Amino acid sequence: MKMKPVQQRSPENERTRKAATSTALQVKGRFTIGALANATGLRASAIRYYERLGLLPAAPRRHGWRDYGPDDVRRVRQLVAARALGFSLRQVKALSATLTDRAALVTSLAAKAADLDARIASLRRSRTKIATLIGCECKDAKSCERI
Repeated sequence: MKMKPVQQRSPENERTRKAATSTALQVKGRFTIGALANATGLRASAIRYYERLGLLPAAPRRHGWRDYGPDDVRRVRQLVAARALGFSLRQVKALSATLTDRAALVTSLAAKAADLDARIASLRRSRTKIATLIGCECKDAKSCERI
């Protein structure tokens, strides 16, 4: 009995397969959860999780599949961008309520910038302390007065 050789998936073939799958699942500007995941760089499980948390509205179903539109792609990309800026999921939820109110959005962003400035200052103090300890010539940590 002859066995068929196992065909290995190369990264290039995998990208082509994913792109073809994504295109096939995107019909007339509508997306399945897999196509939305491919379009936004998230996993489908993350999208479902964000739905459960209320960060994304529950998608309507079409033929048993979640049905997403271009607004959902934009919303997920905004969520990903906010997370990349250091916002927690709780903060993203509060921030999403301000997207249509420019003044509230600017206030939220300014508060985040102030928080980041405070964290940077704290990290710089820690870094300075560590540099001092590295240069310390004490025999051991018990006898060091700098700790």
